[in-house]
Amino acid sequence: MEPEVPDRSAAGRLGSNACHDERLFPSKSQGSPSPGSDPGTSCDAILVVDGRLTRTLELTDSVALARAYFAELLQATSMKPLAPLSVSSAMDPALPGFSAIQELTTSHASFHYFAPTTSRPAPRVHLDLFSCRAFALESVLQIAARHLHLAEWAATYVVRSTAVLDRQTWELEGEGGLVRQSCRLLRSGSARSRSVMTAPGERLRSGASGY
Repeated sequence: MEPEVPDRSAAGRLGSNACHDERLFPSKSQGSPSPGSDPGTSCDAILVVDGRLTRTLELTDSVALARAYFAELLQATSMKPLAPLSVSSAMDPALPGFSAIQELTTSHASFHYFAPTTSRPAPRVHLDLFSCRAFALESVLQIAARHLHLAEWAATYVVRSTAVLDRQTWELEGEGGLVRQSCRLLRSGSARSRSVMTAPGERLRSGASGY
């Protein structure tokens, strides 16, 4: 079963713990994130977005839509395709929609569209960008808003590293191409807690090179 889009009120719960003024996505320093340095930079990253759409997408235009979306995405992120674009229509009539996947030389990007049904009348999209190359987070969200008509969404952004203490996880909430709230999940001993939240509208981007 595909994930449900979280309610917007979930963003308010992200700030239930202590909030601090910390720059989002600290820079890569000697191969790992360095808190408190230049804003907007990071190591290799994963972005996962679950959102509602402002309008229904035409299933008959799935290939053209996917080509346009990935063409702009790859141009904006300076990424290159590794294989031909794959677009597949849903096989389950109870879950109409389609999936599009673009393999990249720096990992992959995809989105999965679910058309409205009687039980779930709002169209939804679940997209991700798994990257070993720097990308501007705001640009990715704005491209999704233009091509997929992204409305309210919730997202997770992960700074990847093989060293567990260098990994970072952020919970984001927004609408269209705008980020409304962002909260970093902090590690305390062996436990993780939601305890750092940035101000709404703070500029977001990922920066340092990957491979």
